[in-house]
Amino acid sequence: TSGAFVKRTLPVGNFAPPPPPPDPAISVSGNGIEIVNGDTTPSPSDGTDFGSADFDGETITRNFTVENSNTGDLEISSVSITGTNSLDFLVVFGPAPTIGPSEQSILAIRFDPDTIGTRTATVSITSNDTDASPYTFDIQGQGEDASGELLFRDGFE
Repeated sequence: TSGAFVKRTLPVGNFAPPPPPPDPAISVSGNGIEIVNGDTTPSPSDGTDFGSADFDGETITRNFTVENSNTGDLEISSVSITGTNSLDFLVVFGPAPTIGPSEQSILAIRFDPDTIGTRTATVSITSNDTDASPYTFDIQGQGEDASGELLFRDGFE
């Protein structure tokens, strides 16, 4: 009645917060058992203990499942094996370079001992998971001599 106008703002429609940014999360398992990032205790149950192989040509291959358990693409940039006996282990094939949300890929590692005794190494998977890169776990196997022959090392008299 006075001729004055009051400005009012009314929301139209539903307001939703923006979606969270993509956040990939790597996890690795062997034989269906999760291998915790940084695991230093190889075990036959999760396949990180490869068991025994004859050092004269026998090999054992284990498959590990690499999974992206969150949103956004998991980008795998490298898989490496390092450590004391790293040459006794070989990445036969690595996981896919890109693993989508809730998807999996296989990492295959072969144990091929070059001598007898316990052989150890560390697997390292580098990715764009900001919380777990690199993702590491230890592996081991036992090199054996199935020939029954007596082995002599250098320096033995």
